Amino acid sequence: MFNSIKVIIRNSAIKILNKYFSLKTFFPKDKTLLILRVDAIGDYILFRNFIESVKKSERFKDYSITLAGNQTWKNIAETYDSEFIDNFIWIRKQKIKRKAEWLYRFSILNKIRSGRFETLLVPNDTSSKLIKDLIKHSGIRNIIKKESDSVYLHHDINKVLEQGVYEKDHRKYLEIFFQFYRNKRFIEEVIQEKINLSKPNFKVIRQKPEREYVVIFPGAGFQERIWNAENFGKVCRKISENTDLGILICGDDSDSKAAEIITKESGSDKIKDLTGTTSLSELINLIANAKLLISNETCAVHIAASVDTKAVCISNGNHIGRFNPYPEDISKNIETIYPSEITDGFGRFPELVKEYHYLSYVNINSITSEDVYQKAEMILTSKSMKKYSDKEI
Repeated sequence: MFNSIKVIIRNSAIKILNKYFSLKTFFPKDKTLLILRVDAIGDYILFRNFIESVKKSERFKDYSITLAGNQTWKNIAETYDSEFIDNFIWIRKQKIKRKAEWLYRFSILNKIRSGRFETLLVPNDTSSKLIKDLIKHSGIRNIIKKESDSVYLHHDINKVLEQGVYEKDHRKYLEIFFQFYRNKRFIEEVIQEKINLSKPNFKVIRQKPEREYVVIFPGAGFQERIWNAENFGKVCRKISENTDLGILICGDDSDSKAAEIITKESGSDKIKDLTGTTSLSELINLIANAKLLISNETCAVHIAASVDTKAVCISNGNHIGRFNPYPEDISKNIETIYPSEITDGFGRFPELVKEYHYLSYVNINSITSEDVYQKAEMILTSKSMKKYSDKEI
């Protein structure tokens, strides 16, 4: 009985507060801009450099800019981007979506509303229930967002398919689909200025390590995108047998089990497990000073592209066209390996994008450890490599 009364009171409070926060702000502060971006780390990496373009533009040069962002990439934004962002509002994405955390949700809405922002910029290509909720209850009157609310590039994909003429070179399509280019076009439209930026980048200080090393990044946000830890271990064993390079395994706490398997499978004393021990800014520096990154298709690959580190990206085609493969004009250092059923479809690239632009269930483990090692061997310099061993992995 008591719990039922609590639920009734909570639901009544939510209804009243939703109605209040749905009201528009009557007296917004002049020259205040809120940028709303709550997606994943990789999304932010491919967008973050354009905040400087916004800040320095004629349209927004006198504005105070606040970023409402995903807590997971707080360390990146505050370390690298605070020069162009005046204030931050950090959102714990999983927490704010839970109904039981309604007080937390309203505390975030109150932070947004109390800013009395004149303008809201929503740079996402895709929308979500959370983004729509934050926009609706922000109180902000002037909202700038993509005209199309098309989900995951459907509109652009269908437009290309309707043309019926395919370029043999899939790289032509990356100019349409790849997320960095899409972000650039949108911000150019918003500020009405051309942006002289050809690639994402982090300003890092390069330091020659005592021992050159390879970074292994075995995690990913979606199980079908995760290559088996045993395969990573076999590659590490081959690197250890044929080079003098150290090996660092990076990732968060959830990757610690994979790190154990990789270490055991590698049989190497050159390997070091750093999972769960590094911040994102520290990870950026580690990748920036690495000889090579070997990773699933995840944020680590976007970091490598941003710091000009060579990388082997292992992908099952998830988000193909939008986040992979990397256009050569952005980075020639990223070599992406796919299962054969993905690479065999490159001649019909828009259809491939349509099929796998959101999710791919293609078996990533059809990619062998030999495939990945051979690619790594080609990338690593001859100074790092000893004579190749013909032993099977």
